[in-house]
Amino acid sequence: MNVVGKTKLRSKTGCLTCRRRRKKCDEKLPICVNCMSSHRDCQWPTFADLYDRRYASHSESRHRDNLSTPRDSGLNHDGLHEECRFCRSSHGQHNPFLSGAEFSSSAVAQRVLSQELDCHISRHFVNKFYSLLLLPYCHTQYHDGWLSELRQAMETHKSLYYSILACAASHMSIIDASSNMKYMALAYYTNSVRELASLLSTVSQDDKNDGLLMTIMMLSLHGLAGWDTNRDIPQHIQAGIRLLTLHVLNKPLGVSRLFDRLSLESVMYAVFLRTASLWSDSTSSDFTFDNVFWYRAEKVLGQTSFFPENSGSSDSPVLGVSVSLFRIALSLRHVFRTGILPEILELERLQNDVADWEGLLLEDQNLLNYPPADLKGRDIREHYHKTAIHLFTLVTSLLLGQILRGSALAGLPQTVPRGSWQMNLAIQILENYANDNVWAKCFIVQWPIYTLGVLMELPEDRQLIRKQLQQTRDVTSFAQVARYSYDLEAIWTNREEVAPINEEKNFEGGLHLLY
Repeated sequence: MNVVGKTKLRSKTGCLTCRRRRKKCDEKLPICVNCMSSHRDCQWPTFADLYDRRYASHSESRHRDNLSTPRDSGLNHDGLHEECRFCRSSHGQHNPFLSGAEFSSSAVAQRVLSQELDCHISRHFVNKFYSLLLLPYCHTQYHDGWLSELRQAMETHKSLYYSILACAASHMSIIDASSNMKYMALAYYTNSVRELASLLSTVSQDDKNDGLLMTIMMLSLHGLAGWDTNRDIPQHIQAGIRLLTLHVLNKPLGVSRLFDRLSLESVMYAVFLRTASLWSDSTSSDFTFDNVFWYRAEKVLGQTSFFPENSGSSDSPVLGVSVSLFRIALSLRHVFRTGILPEILELERLQNDVADWEGLLLEDQNLLNYPPADLKGRDIREHYHKTAIHLFTLVTSLLLGQILRGSALAGLPQTVPRGSWQMNLAIQILENYANDNVWAKCFIVQWPIYTLGVLMELPEDRQLIRKQLQQTRDVTSFAQVARYSYDLEAIWTNREEVAPINEEKNFEGGLHLLY
C-alpha cells in the first residue's frame, strides 16, 4: 500500500479561524460569515502556508524555490510601476491552486501574493478603518448592517472592491508613513474610477444600485481621509447627489432603509466639509452648494426615525446632530467668505434659530459634567450626542455675535476674549474631554474645535486646541484633521507676526495725539 500516495493535503481554502474551530468556512472576504457573526478575528493563510511542503526538502523539488520569502519575490520598492504590478486585484478570479491549470512558479507567486496583500488590506479596512466612518454612539444596526452590505456588494462590484482597498491602503500609508502603500492606494483608486466609469455607461437610471452609491461614498472618503485625491471630491459629491435625488428624494417612500439614511447623511456631511472648507480659504469654494438638495434632504431626514426611543443619539450615523445646525454654520461661513450680510428676514431667522439652541444649552444641568463611570449604553451615547450639539451651538453663537456687531468682514473671524460665556463654556468642555478617545472619534466635532481655534486669543487656549487635534490625529490618522491643524498653525503664526506691527501703529498714533 502506498501510504504517501494516499496522504491528503490540508485544505487550502477557508480562513484559519474556522479551521481551528473545525467549522465550515464560506470563504468570503475580507471576513467570513462565521467570524462576523461570532465577532472573531478572521485570519487567512499567508503566502507560504499555501504550498505543499511534503517534498520541499528534496534538492530537485519543484516546490523548493517557492518557499523563499514571498515579500522579496519580485517586489521593487523603488517606484510606482512595480508596485502597481503587484496590487492588481484578484477580484472575480479563482485561486490558481484550485483551478488545476498549469502556472509557472513565478506566476503563481505573483497571483498568491496579490491575493494575500488584498486580504491583508481588506482586514485593515474591517478591523481599523471602518469603525472610524460612523459615529461611535450610533445604533449598532447601522454599524453591523452597513458592514454586511459592503461585504456582499463588493463581491459583485469591482469598483466598490477597489475603492475599499484604496481607502484602507491610504489609511495604512498614513499610519506607517509608507510610500509604497501610498502608491498602491492610488493604483486601487485609479482602478475603482475606471470600473465606475464603465459601470455608469451601462446602468440605467431606473436601476437602484447600492454598490454604485457605496463606491462614490468610498471615493469621497479617500479624498477626505487621505492627501492625494482631495480635489476629486466635488465630482464624487455631485454624483452622489444625483443618485440620492433619483432613488431616495424623488421616491414616495423616501428614506425607507437604514442605508438610505446613512448614505444621505454621508453625502450631506461631505457637502458641509467641502462648502465650509478651510478658514484661510477666503476665496469662493470650488464646490457649488445645492440649496434644493440640502433643504429636501433636511426635510426628509426630519420626517424619518428608525429608533425613536433613543432621542436621536443613535439614529444619526454620520451627522450626529440636527441638520439645522450644519445649515446655520454654513450660512455664517458664507458671510465671512463674501462679506455680504444676509437679508433682514434671513438674519432674523438665524438669530431665532441660534437663540433656540442657546436656550437648550443653558437648560442642560449636566452640561459640564464629564460622563460618570456608571453611565452605560444609551445614556453614555446620549451624553456624547448632547455635548456635540452644545459645541456646535457655542461656535455658531460666537460667529453670529461678530456678524450682529458689524465686525464681520470678508476673511477670518476676529479673536474672542476669554471672558465671553460661550468661550468659557467651550474651553471647559474641551478640558473635560481632553483624554477621551471615544470623543476623538466623534468626527462631527472636528470643525467646531477647529473653528474655536481660529477664535481663540490666548496661547494657553490655543495649546488646548492643538492637543485636541493631535489626539484626534493619533486616534484616527485622517488627513482632514491634519489639514485643520496645519491651517490653524498658519493662522496663529500670521496673527503673531501682525500683532507687533499693529501695536507699533497704535503707539505712533498715540504720539501724534500728544504733539
